[in-house]
Amino acid sequence: MTNYKPFIIAEIGCTHIGNLERAKSLARLAKLAGADMLKTQKRNPRESVPEIWWDKPHPNERFSYGKTYLEHRENVELSIEQHAELKAYCDEIDIEYSTSVWDMTSAKEAMTLGLNHIKVPSACNHNIELIEYLYQNFDGLIHISLGMTTEKERDELLS
Repeated sequence: MTNYKPFIIAEIGCTHIGNLERAKSLARLAKLAGADMLKTQKRNPRESVPEIWWDKPHPNERFSYGKTYLEHRENVELSIEQHAELKAYCDEIDIEYSTSVWDMTSAKEAMTLGLNHIKVPSACNHNIELIEYLYQNFDGLIHISLGMTTEKERDELLS
């Protein structure tokens, strides 16, 4: 048996609820727990949320951070400047930083952060334009999630 150490990714998504200090606290906890990487999410809500949902309420008011779904999404996002600050903090505490990108604007912004990894979430793995853009322009590793993908869709992605 080999001495294999798994690479642990602490997925915090948007549990920071748009609060940079909370995100830093989650990064610190991930590091203390032994994670190798902290992964967040990066969205441009006006680009990634279908317009038909903009004026609708969040499906579960209890978890909403806005009167409409768009307002909720805008309120739980970190700006690219905050992502940069969070990455710098992760560098300080020696935990790698990465993010999932949900749209082209977020991909372009994330690429300015000097990341080694970018993830395409399973909800966006049909966005061939986004995947091709990352493939052509990002020098790091691209992780494409297959979590919400059928076997046929997976085969199409991999062909």
